[in-house]
Amino acid sequence: MGDVSQALHDRFVESLRAAVTPLNLQDHIEVVVANDDYDPKNDYASVVLYFGAEGLAVNEARLRALMRDGTPVLPLVKDLKRFSHTTPECLHVINGLELDERDDALARPVSLALEMLGLLPRQRRIFVSYKRDESTEAALQLFEYLSQLKFDVFLDTHGVPAGDDFQEVLWHRLSDSDVLVMLDTAHYFESRWTSLEFGRALAKSLVPLRIGWPEVVPAPRSLAGESLQLTNADFEPGGKRLTPDALVEAGVAIEKARSRGLAMRSAEMNGAVIVAAEKIDGRFLALGPKRSVIIELPPGRKVVVCPVVGVPSAEHLHEASMLREGDARAVAFDDAGVAKRWQDHLTWLGGQVSSAQFIRKGHAAWDLAALE
Repeated sequence: MGDVSQALHDRFVESLRAAVTPLNLQDHIEVVVANDDYDPKNDYASVVLYFGAEGLAVNEARLRALMRDGTPVLPLVKDLKRFSHTTPECLHVINGLELDERDDALARPVSLALEMLGLLPRQRRIFVSYKRDESTEAALQLFEYLSQLKFDVFLDTHGVPAGDDFQEVLWHRLSDSDVLVMLDTAHYFESRWTSLEFGRALAKSLVPLRIGWPEVVPAPRSLAGESLQLTNADFEPGGKRLTPDALVEAGVAIEKARSRGLAMRSAEMNGAVIVAAEKIDGRFLALGPKRSVIIELPPGRKVVVCPVVGVPSAEHLHEASMLREGDARAVAFDDAGVAKRWQDHLTWLGGQVSSAQFIRKGHAAWDLAALE
């Protein structure tokens, strides 16, 4: 809604389709340039992106009705300082997003729309992997810049509390991240720790984003995900700090990698649940809400399993317990790398909650067979 040109519409649709293709949803999402009487159906999830501009004639009553009925609205403006002048009054209570003209693919609006539709988690977690003696200043820059973009960024020098087991915290945070951002400097893979971080990210099915330093030839394994190759022009004088434009380019690349990676990992988790069900003579029935998978286990019981990408919490159990399609409900997650104290907490939590239970990806068939 709002100031939507045909060119903007086409860019948004192209980026959206690319983001949802790994979920096989590219033919199941409709993008509508809505008129003032737009009224979405209640049998599917909807989100409104309002592109603000001064002087637009807006039916505020329709927007208020959409908000009252529970349709999320995301205001998008060119300048947040002019927010109140470019959006109707009813949207002034909502935190808007400033569009960046350098984000040609509208990666951030697409990512936020998918979050609001429930197709991506609202948590935005990034793990930065780097060699301290080669790229510390750039890593700190990315930490500060991505934090401004509302990412929860893990940097080893900032993310481990005093007195905690450094390696346990590091692997736990890696397990709970959406993207591994690797700063590919000359000797990145010669370090045991950065090489291990990269390998374990692949083991967790994270899509790595390689940010390559000038003249560094990418190792074949580093091309398993997305890649952004920097040049000398992307650095400030001295060659250690990134330019503002390079930071923006990195942020856009991270948004794209995050959407693709989370979609692929969610589909992978669903596949693991289906294979596990078939292993114990169950069968796949359908996909359900909240990216859930509905299976049937002997002797004919329906089970709704909600996949979690990352580390689960009580909120995931609560969301699963609200689903009413099956006789039992469960939350599936990959426990590799999750801190022991957190796994102990999940074991305790699962024993306290009767409406939904946890299933571990590596033991899915075993856990499904014991599901009450």
